[in-house]
Amino acid sequence: MTAFAARGAAPVPAIGEEVWGIGLRTKEEDFLPYLLKSELALIQSLPERTGTALQEVSGPGLPVFNRDGVLVGLALESGSQQFVEYTQMNRGGETVLLVDVEESSLFELADEALPNLGRIPASISGRPLAWLGADGLEPMDRDVANFLNLSGQSGAVVSEVLGDSLPRRPA
Repeated sequence: MTAFAARGAAPVPAIGEEVWGIGLRTKEEDFLPYLLKSELALIQSLPERTGTALQEVSGPGLPVFNRDGVLVGLALESGSQQFVEYTQMNRGGETVLLVDVEESSLFELADEALPNLGRIPASISGRPLAWLGADGLEPMDRDVANFLNLSGQSGAVVSEVLGDSLPRRPA
């Protein structure tokens, strides 16, 4: 996400500066990308520093660039503003497809967004999330518990231990 062709410090775009981004068509159109561009109209804290373009500039969660191709932000949700567009592959009588697209004129500035991209999230409550390097956990069947002389106890069947999930002991 942070390795783009044009590199450099994440600049703060100036009011009136051209910004551009990518929109994505829906699944029915194989997520085909298309280009959007606009000019920056406003920067404000909402509470993070947010740029507002004159018109839609990218799909939510997608990057926004300046004219030089340097990342300047990540598009935010549009606040439920959706548009219905139609498309037609050719004029040869193919069915017209109506598409609900979500595009946004709001983007979180890159210097606010980038520090959060590589961070491992915690739970909503702020407590660390528990993690077990196993897959296919199922409650132990009563017959299996009886066979293993574990009747009256609870247990779980683990079908796979995930690679590199076991604690490493110091050498």
